[in-house]
Amino acid sequence: MNKKTAFKSIFSGVVAQQNSQKDDIKNNIIINQELQELIPPLHIQEFEQLEENILKEGIRESIKIWDNEEQYILIDGHNRFKIAKKHSLDFKIEILSFDSFQEAKDWMIHFQLGRRNLNPEQISYLRGLLYNELKQEFGGNLKKPHLNETELNGQNVRLGQDTQNGHSKKSEKLSKQYNVSEKTIRRDGQYAEGLDLIGKINSKLKNDLLTGKVKAKKTDIQTLLKADIGDLVLNSVEDISTQAK
Repeated sequence: MNKKTAFKSIFSGVVAQQNSQKDDIKNNIIINQELQELIPPLHIQEFEQLEENILKEGIRESIKIWDNEEQYILIDGHNRFKIAKKHSLDFKIEILSFDSFQEAKDWMIHFQLGRRNLNPEQISYLRGLLYNELKQEFGGNLKKPHLNETELNGQNVRLGQDTQNGHSKKSEKLSKQYNVSEKTIRRDGQYAEGLDLIGKINSKLKNDLLTGKVKAKKTDIQTLLKADIGDLVLNSVEDISTQAK
């Protein structure tokens, strides 16, 4: 066997091994519900159109996977993956690495915000998620931003100036990145918290609000954060749902 033939044999063996590894990954993809909820839902018509396009042209774009210590978690391409499984279609994968769950989550949010097909509600929600995560580094989740106190371990704690400055820096950073005002970023944070609160009670309503199927004022959703009693929150969610019918 000459050198050229030997090289071809080795190269073919490597390619076959890589393809086998990719097939193994494809058969063991995990869908994490918390990460899946970061993907803005499609209207039924949009999903059907995507399905029709894929059946005609195949899955052109790679489905992105996070290799988390050989747990292969889907981080982009949830709708394409669903269609591929339904029709037994092949697809390409791209393996990404992250140091933590939060890093993977933040990457997903930024990646989604780079898409052009998001509606205003979805954009606001994703920006709000980013802001709420960033401000956790500076004193926790402030349900009442106009106050200088927050609750920590059941006690009211007055925020220091550094904490308030930290929140301001985070809103300033995101406002520049996404070309909106700091006030808009902070309102996005309240909107995201309100939607997540709704999602805990009625996940379908949350999805309907994000797709625009159900209409509600952002201020109404932000107001949910001021409710201190579960029944008030539940009644508020029911009111939004009733108004949408």
